[in-house]
Amino acid sequence: MAITLWGLTFGDDGTGYVVPTLAQLREAASTQIRQLRGIANLQTQQGSFFGNLIDLVTGAVDVALQGAQQAVYRTIFGMMQGVALDQFLADYLVRVDASQTTVIAYAYGASGSALAAGTVLRTSPTGPAFPTDGNVVVPVLPSDAYGIEVTPFAVGQFAGQLFTVTVDGFPATYLPNNFDDGFSVRNGLVASINQVILDNALTMEAFRGGLSPQNGRYAIIIAEQGGGGPFTLAVAGPAAQIFSFPAVASPATATAFGPTPCPPEALRFLSLPVGLVGVVNPEDGAPGRTRETDSQFRARHQIAQRGLGGGSPDAIRATILADPVTGGGGAAFCLVEYNPTDVIDPVTLNAPHSVRVVVDTAADGPTVALALWRSKAAGDNMNGPELHVIQDAVGDPQNVLIDRLEDVWLSAIITVEVGNDWPNTGDPLFQLRQDVQAYIEGLPPTANGGRARVNLLPISLFPDGTPRGVVNFTVQVGDGPAPAGPFTYRDIYPTVEPDAEAASVLLTGRQRARAVISDIFASIV
Repeated sequence: MAITLWGLTFGDDGTGYVVPTLAQLREAASTQIRQLRGIANLQTQQGSFFGNLIDLVTGAVDVALQGAQQAVYRTIFGMMQGVALDQFLADYLVRVDASQTTVIAYAYGASGSALAAGTVLRTSPTGPAFPTDGNVVVPVLPSDAYGIEVTPFAVGQFAGQLFTVTVDGFPATYLPNNFDDGFSVRNGLVASINQVILDNALTMEAFRGGLSPQNGRYAIIIAEQGGGGPFTLAVAGPAAQIFSFPAVASPATATAFGPTPCPPEALRFLSLPVGLVGVVNPEDGAPGRTRETDSQFRARHQIAQRGLGGGSPDAIRATILADPVTGGGGAAFCLVEYNPTDVIDPVTLNAPHSVRVVVDTAADGPTVALALWRSKAAGDNMNGPELHVIQDAVGDPQNVLIDRLEDVWLSAIITVEVGNDWPNTGDPLFQLRQDVQAYIEGLPPTANGGRARVNLLPISLFPDGTPRGVVNFTVQVGDGPAPAGPFTYRDIYPTVEPDAEAASVLLTGRQRARAVISDIFASIV
């Protein structure tokens, strides 16, 4: 119920428990006393007789109203919603707003080809849209990025015929054997190129790309990473098997707010712009966020309250996950390993009296480092390979170490036995591969005694039952590029979950499972 005082309303107005400001109270009281005295120009400024009287009264009223507001909010905190909750927590927390997933895509083709702002990229024909953020043009040679394509071929078809990619004059080669096809040659070239880059202290990096939907070729992206500028590239191999094009990078932002998935190699043109050949996102997108719900906001408040003591793993984690606006690290994931003993931890290898903070790859390193410095106990050392130099409260530089989740790339081979109801339109095997990829990408990193297991059960892929037309199928999962493996898991639908020790890819709590569609194979028997 709202109450009116001096022409001002306070109390529950339907959006929250509102109270006037002290300035509003003073102005309203001044108006009231002028009306009561009948003197329009009565002096009520601070320091005057009536001004001092007004200050005394409104100060007491303001204290009373603020106390009433806090008492009401604390009483109904668990039921607060929307604006009321925002107002109650406004002094120390700000609700995390929604954001969009962003990703860097490399378009390649003829020099001078344009990629206009707003060009829609998708992860599948019906997948989420990622419009490009600005107008970019494929540069003339030499370029600071290139796209390479390898035409698929049968196993052993080009055995003994050398494939060469020359980067700034340094040749990287791959000699196929009788067991190699176009896919394995692409993978072998990427490994060889990166080794040549490492051996010669170059500043580029080679990334695997997917199978282009435009021309059916396997893609490679080589891009400058260290600010070294344009470099030369040449390719050689059997006729009509390997091609190269200059490339240009463009940010793309999902149209939808929230954590829209965009794994590596997922983006594609649905309509190929003139002069361009293909597009590849070598790395996954920085995930967006949904707007923090009331329950999530309340929960973060509770975590923050626990974190006020500082130094404990809970307090550190709360600070690292908190919004940067409130002094937090803004990480989407945080694992805190704490070693309070006088010896090195034999499992984690963390130093005595130390803490290790493991965050997601998209988290901003300096922001996380500053949050860690503010939340850890004064005597605790830090562990991790990533060094950041921050300034403490008095302006002195401090070295802070953090760690990142390690991506473990999994592969899978699915063999499907189909019946008469198997769809004869579209590409159901590709959809099955996408389902497996989405399942792996959706597995959250967890810390269970320092370790986590990844169990890929076929029954888990289809919560509503067997897909139409599937009689039976086998899934194998490995922790390397398919079909190399080694494959450590095998199961046949619809058997119950096998022994966890034998039916899993074992990960540490510092790792997360990842997968690209090109490392997931499906076939029909």
